[in-house]
Amino acid sequence: MGDLDYLKWIDLNASKRKPLFSEFQSYTKSSIKTQLEDYTTFCLAICIESDPKPFEDFLNNIYDVFEGEKIALVWPQCKIDKNRLDLLIGLKKGSDEINSCLIIEAKVEDPLTEKQLQKYTGKGRCEYLALTKYTEDEVEVKNWTKSTWQELANFINLGKYSSKLWNEFLSSMASNGIVSDLSGVPNMEISNFSELINTAKTIMDSALTHYYDDNTKRNLEPLGFYYYKGKSAHRQHIWNNQLKRCNRFTIACDDGKDNESWYLFGLFPWEDLHGNESWFVGAVIERKPEKNPSLLKQKLSKAGFENEGWKLFDPRDSAGTTFGKHLVAMKGKNIDEFKDKTISDVVEFIKQVIDEVGKAPHVKSGKNIVYD
Repeated sequence: MGDLDYLKWIDLNASKRKPLFSEFQSYTKSSIKTQLEDYTTFCLAICIESDPKPFEDFLNNIYDVFEGEKIALVWPQCKIDKNRLDLLIGLKKGSDEINSCLIIEAKVEDPLTEKQLQKYTGKGRCEYLALTKYTEDEVEVKNWTKSTWQELANFINLGKYSSKLWNEFLSSMASNGIVSDLSGVPNMEISNFSELINTAKTIMDSALTHYYDDNTKRNLEPLGFYYYKGKSAHRQHIWNNQLKRCNRFTIACDDGKDNESWYLFGLFPWEDLHGNESWFVGAVIERKPEKNPSLLKQKLSKAGFENEGWKLFDPRDSAGTTFGKHLVAMKGKNIDEFKDKTISDVVEFIKQVIDEVGKAPHVKSGKNIVYD
């Protein structure tokens, strides 16, 4: 794209834009290969034009520069020179003139490539956003921000917007396998095993996406938290190790070196000292019994963990619980507390606990206290 100034192009051509449904008609003639991708992009465009506020709020959430910006132009399948942009968004702030823009590259199944993003990067006051089905950690291009359709869906669900059109769009993406539906009730009843598994999968896929988010990883990895080479390998560990060996759905994060202590984030059965068992959501800190968990408990107590909602355990207190003598600390809620809420609320609680561990009192002198 070189030195193309998108704002100049918008100024010259905005009046030529066809109504969205006329553009949508031309989409039906697109190739079979990208049909779902084009359909999803057009649906997004129609939602934005009909009710821009949810998407404006989403942009404000991921970009500092979009504070106060209003959407003034929505142009899908916009052809400029030899390139066809998936979605061109014109923005204004405090006037009727479009003074900045957002270029969106949308992907569903096709991979994101650096070469493609680089050729779309132009000149002028524009931002660039790649919306993908999968987290594309390996693709890094200057000026481009990456997000996923799932993150957009999560944001819309959490915002509890009243727009029927946006809600229909999310349902459509869920039915096409682009996102997981987080609007349902979190049912973890053992009597309905298939629903329990589906609920757990939806929750953990979203929690894992947050754990592998660039910002989260950049914060936690230097503190000693272990990351696999990719999210899919960690997902396999949840299902092939944590579930089969320990009967829980948790992201296990050991210290990556001595393998003496672990954080567990997710869903786990909890049996208290009275024999009452139920599913809990949140986090657990474990340590090998031979590695002095009592000392770790003292360190956590001194750091102020109990003031942050964590319950601390001595080995003699935890021996009869689900985690046995490995248990040092737990922060969680009974899944029944979410019965009048949604799966999205469960995911958000797990994400909050994950984010906590990169801050005080979990971090002391630049290193996570659990992994000292």
